Amino acid sequence: MKKFRLILAFFFMVSLPLFYFYSMTRVFVDEEYTQHDYFRYILLTPGPLKKAPRVSDKWYFIAHAQEVNGLQKSELIFKEIPISEIDLRLGQLESFIDNYPDDNAILSVFTTSSDKKYELRIVYYETNDNT
Repeated sequence: MKKFRLILAFFFMVSLPLFYFYSMTRVFVDEEYTQHDYFRYILLTPGPLKKAPRVSDKWYFIAHAQEVNGLQKSELIFKEIPISEIDLRLGQLESFIDNYPDDNAILSVFTTSSDKKYELRIVYYETNDNT
């Protein structure tokens, strides 16, 4: 029994500092996740991105590491959108942003493409002034 307690104490003495250093360094790493990553979704996703219309079946979130100036940037990215539907879906997201009830929310939307695959991105910028 005494050996078990010694092993358990050693385990906690080693694992707690490792966990602490791991969690502190995660602040500097971008988090990519989906809505199915329940805890990340709840903890990292700002309200405006939770309320944004889903204009594609394939989408994910990115919570960027906080910048030095205190700006926190989060994105909702819609993937594999056909070129023929880009304008329609872009219009839906622009309408959402234009009609978003919080005037202090800083939102933007834009398109990107690579290898003839198009994406739409909603970016939410949160400063210390946003609540």
